[in-house]
Order: sequence, then structure tokens, then C-alpha cells
Amino acid sequence: MNCQKLDVYDDSIQWTALTDVRTLEFEYLEQLRTLPEGLQSVTALEDLQIRACYNFTGLQRWIHRLSSLQRLTIENCPNFKSVPGSISSLTSLQHLVQGLKVTEDLKDVKKRTAIVQEMNFTAQQIVTK
Repeated sequence: MNCQKLDVYDDSIQWTALTDVRTLEFEYLEQLRTLPEGLQSVTALEDLQIRACYNFTGLQRWIHRLSSLQRLTIENCPNFKSVPGSISSLTSLQHLVQGLKVTEDLKDVKKRTAIVQEMNFTAQQIVTK
């Protein structure tokens, strides 16, 4: 299904009804700048893919609430700039896919994660709090 015009920020989307969804792909969504807040209630999510979302800038601090997340793919998102420190709390994360660089702030993730490609984040791109 082609949903390029889907408004993922629309309050009528019942994210809480999607608790059993295991895989979610966002592709070619120009309006996607950050993940929709409601996504944090999709707690069974194991595979999150964000591809060709040209305005996507980064992950939110609540990413650790996706405790079942095993695979995170971010590809062809040229404005992607930030990864929160809370990503190190994703103990189920096994694959982190992107051409990004790991800094000391992400060493815990690197220890638990089979990095598919070398990561290229700079220290300024890591959001911690």
C-alpha cells in the first residue's frame, strides 16, 4: 500500500490498538521529522525501519520504551542527526543498521549490538539527558 501522504501525527491514529505489531516501516514520508509520540505504545515492536524520509532528524528520548526492539534501520535519511543516550537501554537491540559512527556515549549499545555497518555519529549528534 502506498501511504506517502499518511499523516503519522494525526491524533485519530490509534497507536495503542497496534500493541501486537512486530514490524513497522516508514518509507518516503516527507513530513516525518521525528517518530510519532504514539509509537511508544507499540511495545511489541521488534523491527523498526525508517527509509528515505528526507526530513527525519532523529530519535526521541523515549526510544527506550520500545523494549522489544531488536532491529533498527535508518537509511537514506540525510537530515538524521541525533540518537538519544537512552538507546543504550534497549537490551533486546541486536541489529542497528546505518552508515553511522559510534562514539564513547554509545559503547554500551555497541557491546550488546551486532552492528551491521560501521556507525558514523559524532559526539554532537548524540542527545543525552
